[in-house]
Amino acid sequence: MKKTITLHFNMLATLALFVVEFINSAITHDLNTPVTRTLISTFYDSLGERLAVEVFLLIMMALICAAVFRHLWNYFIAEIAKVREINLNESYAMSFIFVWCTLG
Repeated sequence: MKKTITLHFNMLATLALFVVEFINSAITHDLNTPVTRTLISTFYDSLGERLAVEVFLLIMMALICAAVFRHLWNYFIAEIAKVREINLNESYAMSFIFVWCTLG
């Protein structure tokens, strides 16, 4: 069975990663004002609201990375190494372990 990565998946994954990167730069980009403020701090004054946005961003990044990892695993590694395909839960755990091992 020949498996290929489709244009539809590439477009969705790219769009999702661009949205996450846009939100990340909105959180961390300095506006060069006399009082150091980020773009997101102009919309949300409360620390709790900013923390909720950052936690949401981390969850979205983790899910997107897990989906991309699962897709690459199921379409390439499972086919080449003749191992079973994985689901989203397993890909999330494997990507989490991979990041933890590489970044310490």
